[in-house]
Amino acid sequence: MFHCDRSLVRQAALAAGTVMLLVLGGDLQAQEPPEPNYLRPAEPCPSDPQVLATQLLADLPSYANRVSSRNLDLSTNPIQPVTTILVASAPDFTPLDLSQLLPTGATSEGEADTDLQQVFFTTLERQYWQGRPTSLQHYHWLFLAPTQDGWHMALLFSSLGPYSNSGPLGSSSRPPTPPQESSDGIVGQAVRLWLRDCRFEAVFPADAEVERVSPDPSTNP
Repeated sequence: MFHCDRSLVRQAALAAGTVMLLVLGGDLQAQEPPEPNYLRPAEPCPSDPQVLATQLLADLPSYANRVSSRNLDLSTNPIQPVTTILVASAPDFTPLDLSQLLPTGATSEGEADTDLQQVFFTTLERQYWQGRPTSLQHYHWLFLAPTQDGWHMALLFSSLGPYSNSGPLGSSSRPPTPPQESSDGIVGQAVRLWLRDCRFEAVFPADAEVERVSPDPSTNP
């Protein structure tokens, strides 16, 4: 009889312990913080051209410098100057009257597309030539075209000019160069890449907060 009671007590104790483990385990799971989501949330590309251009120019230097690094080939041209874009200006949306640029007697078929969005901006660049830094300004005239899947670059014209009196090429007395079509240049490629990423919702919004990572003290010399 004593042996049977002892067995029953052991079973009851095991059952009580199992219940306690289940209860405590549920409480611990409820207290665990949710797993962090390291994926960047998708951000729709702005449909407003002014919002789009403002966000584009904020990211343009980093995009352009990556394009420049990929295109740099010192094996074929080891003495080519290295250019870095420091900053892009705020956009200017005051359009030029394109009808005045049409040839005399042009028909309506040759009239400018009124859907094109004109954006004017300037990039400040630093170029190193023979060990000396030179600051330059690039003046850009960008045409954005709306399509069913978002905005695309239609054309880009650029003009190069000096910045103050920086370096041997930076004389303020030299006028800017005539505008040239530059859609396949460094800035043109960067604009095209950014617009592609924007259409795929793969760019940060203009007001996104970037989490700062503190340096590891153990890595300091």
